[in-house]
Amino acid sequence: MSMEINLVRTRFETLSEAGDVEFVSYGFRLYDDIDCTYGNTIGSLDTLLAMSADELVDFARSSSPTASAMLDSVGDADGVRFYVDGEIYNDS
Repeated sequence: MSMEINLVRTRFETLSEAGDVEFVSYGFRLYDDIDCTYGNTIGSLDTLLAMSADELVDFARSSSPTASAMLDSVGDADGVRFYVDGEIYNDS
């Protein structure tokens, strides 16, 4: 059985009780069928969009122990497909 792990750039919005956007931050979501994590400490949309796929992977790995463990599993398991921004990721 194959598994997919997805890393995507993400805009996070903090909403008021009325639904108004009070704060915006940028970062990533990393998820598969079992686990998920995120990091939202990138300062601007321009910074997030300027990151290469490799830089985004490195940022995710350093942002969270859960992300690091999930990303480590990519190289350890057969049949794991890893996508960054919807594209198969190849770090070679």
